Amino acid sequence: MENVQAEIRAQLESQNMSLNFEVEKPGAKKRKLESNWMAREKSLAKLEEKRDGLMTQSLQQLKGFQDLQEQFTLLTIFKKKANYKDGENSGRSVYCLREDNRAREDKLSTP
Repeated sequence: MENVQAEIRAQLESQNMSLNFEVEKPGAKKRKLESNWMAREKSLAKLEEKRDGLMTQSLQQLKGFQDLQEQFTLLTIFKKKANYKDGENSGRSVYCLREDNRAREDKLSTP
């Protein structure tokens, strides 16, 4: 009788261990998925931070370029005025020079 009880007890323990394994198996998968998800979230946060930094840098460079473009335009206009005063453009009328400047300003102001 004791052998039968021992055998039944062994079978029950085996079944219990099998059930525990089946319960733990999804838990382990869930933990692994959560870990992978957290790693991807961290990676995404780093990429977004890098993107934001590059966007800021790009906007600063664009602003600098626009400032330089404006300075170039102003210097060109001042140079034309100085050349006109020196008589370099004596063959052209003031009206033509104004039209040239307006065309250049319109060209630079359009995006």
